[in-house]
Amino acid sequence: MKAATLNRIRSKTRMFVLIGVLIAALIFPLISSPRTMNFAIIGLFGAILTLGLNILYGYCGQINFGIAGFYAIGGYGVALLEKYLCTPFVMNLLIAVIVGGILTLLMSFFLVRLRGHSLVLGTIAFHMAIYTSVAKGFKGFTGGEDGIKLAPLMLFNGIKATDLFYYYLIVATIAACCWLNWTLRNSRLGRAMIEIAQNEVAAISFGVSIDRHLRLALVLNGVIAAVAGGIFVKWTGWVSPEYFGIMPSIIPVLSLVVGGVGNIVGAVVGGIFMHMLPIFMIRFAELSTLLYGLILCIFPLFLTRGIIGEIQYRYQSRKATRSVSPEEGK
Repeated sequence: MKAATLNRIRSKTRMFVLIGVLIAALIFPLISSPRTMNFAIIGLFGAILTLGLNILYGYCGQINFGIAGFYAIGGYGVALLEKYLCTPFVMNLLIAVIVGGILTLLMSFFLVRLRGHSLVLGTIAFHMAIYTSVAKGFKGFTGGEDGIKLAPLMLFNGIKATDLFYYYLIVATIAACCWLNWTLRNSRLGRAMIEIAQNEVAAISFGVSIDRHLRLALVLNGVIAAVAGGIFVKWTGWVSPEYFGIMPSIIPVLSLVVGGVGNIVGAVVGGIFMHMLPIFMIRFAELSTLLYGLILCIFPLFLTRGIIGEIQYRYQSRKATRSVSPEEGK
């Protein structure tokens, strides 16, 4: 079979799979209970955070443990603008994301100079600075541990936004993040980022600006996390420092390890699974930390590509084996 025909078949298969996934996502709320819907929304927020991290960790190979800081910027940005300026949600979210992007850009001038453990410590320090600021440093302004209550989101004709509205909003956000990941991966910028992850010295020899590409990846990671934070606090109707502890920074990293580092489908599946896992383990909450530690140890050793990455690799290997004719095999 000719290569052009094979590529045409693969493109059609991917299109049918994508259409099937979209149809399933659209009809899911119609066949699920309110409780299941609530769980699904929590998992989808995890998918957004993981897709944002996939740009920095999956493409550039740099781990970020400060995601909760970007998450908090988006959440508190929306809450504070609503509380003090009474501006509409869309404007609040847009301003919060812009502010989050600017702060991330400023921090990137320091963070992109770090690598490995130093970068991990730097991103954790950034998160702790944001967390301490909203919890204690400016508690008269942010509400401290008491938090801020947000008004329900009102749609057209005074209709209150329900979980159904937020579900479709989050699904649309995930679709946009997937498109951004895919477009970036297949662009010159994305290929340069992957070169940086594989060998920085070789990337520099080819004229790739390490700092510029890492800065872009970090800003995109921060912006996506800020979008998730802004939508999250409006959905819950409440913002408090307890939402932005260390776990929202750790779980997206585990999600990529489980789903597949650098894999878009793996980021979505891993993000949903790992963020819904604590809900199903609520009776065994004391064992959750042990479980996360086991995942972090087992997957890099035995499933280096993650679950989705391993499935795709084996499928491609089997298909390549079948496509070799007996004469070519001899």
